[in-house]
Amino acid sequence: MKHDIAIFKELTRDMIVKGEEPHINSTNFRDIKGFLPVSFVSMKNSLPKQASSLQKFTEFWEKIIISVDSILILSGLDSMKVNDVKIGTIFLSFYIWHLLILLIFDFSFAKKYWHVDWRRGDSIILLICVVCHVWVNFQCQGCRPSFKCLLEAVAVIRIVRPVLHHRDCRQYMLAVLGVGPVLLHFGLLVATFNYMFAVIAMEMFALDPVVTTGPEGTRLLLACDKELPNFNCFSTGSLSVFMVFIEAGFGKVMHARQAEKSLPPLNSWQTAGINLYFIMVYAVMGIGLCNLLTTIVVEFQKVLEEDAEMREVSKRELMSRVRAKVKKMIINVKIFNSFRKKFDELMETAPHTGEREVMIGRSLGNWRSRLSGSKEKKH
Repeated sequence: MKHDIAIFKELTRDMIVKGEEPHINSTNFRDIKGFLPVSFVSMKNSLPKQASSLQKFTEFWEKIIISVDSILILSGLDSMKVNDVKIGTIFLSFYIWHLLILLIFDFSFAKKYWHVDWRRGDSIILLICVVCHVWVNFQCQGCRPSFKCLLEAVAVIRIVRPVLHHRDCRQYMLAVLGVGPVLLHFGLLVATFNYMFAVIAMEMFALDPVVTTGPEGTRLLLACDKELPNFNCFSTGSLSVFMVFIEAGFGKVMHARQAEKSLPPLNSWQTAGINLYFIMVYAVMGIGLCNLLTTIVVEFQKVLEEDAEMREVSKRELMSRVRAKVKKMIINVKIFNSFRKKFDELMETAPHTGEREVMIGRSLGNWRSRLSGSKEKKH
């Protein structure tokens, strides 16, 4: 009780000096934060604050650069050159200069940049893209075209950066990443299944392959004799390798013996057996892919529900803490108002000068020292 009275005296000290009636108004109510517990002040500081005009401008400029860069990548215009410099290089340099300016003029915001999870991932993606882009454009003049295309493919992953800068899209992407292990697991199972049945088919129905000019897929993968925008050459080559593998493992198997003139042609039963084998493989593969799709949908829905539940729980916990602190502040304000009446009674009954001296206290020191001084005078 004495502690609260001392706080009330400290808040209304200027009114007492001027001879006015002490009361709690909007001015001294804001000064209550100096007497609040440290736990409440730390909790208040942890709440999201309104961004400054510089921070709003930098975030807006950041979104503009990233969005335009992604549009140029999708349209294939990032490989166009302006004064012998690619447009993609120009926009990457814009973003690097943006980060440097942010570090110089708003260091407090830049210091918090790395502590946010999605911004940390965005910075890692940006660093990888810059390294690959600089390497393929300035350090890889004598490299093979396929290696250049591979670096271009890695540099183009910055196309996912607009997703990181949008809250709803970021939540959706996290849900997709949550089912990533399931997708990888079943993808490996399908690839292993495919390879196993292709090997079995080659062993059962075909001769050993004779390679004269290198693996067919490798020849297709390294067949790019000119630079193509982004990773078209690499993706086309990878798709060609996969199709050649499937074709060599399935489509060409039943024609391998027929192409060999020294061997008798396949009869109808052998051809029917090979066709039945392929039909069985495709049927089992179709069932596996359907199960894969169902599992992905179920796991994706589960991840979304868990993420929404975690957000709701954290929001409820934060709101409950804020309500408890606000309720405590309201109670303290009511106590201050009740002290006002007691203070009026005390001012009417106590001697004018002595009470004035007790209420004001010493001019030096904080409010706790003035409170201790008033106790000494009473004794």
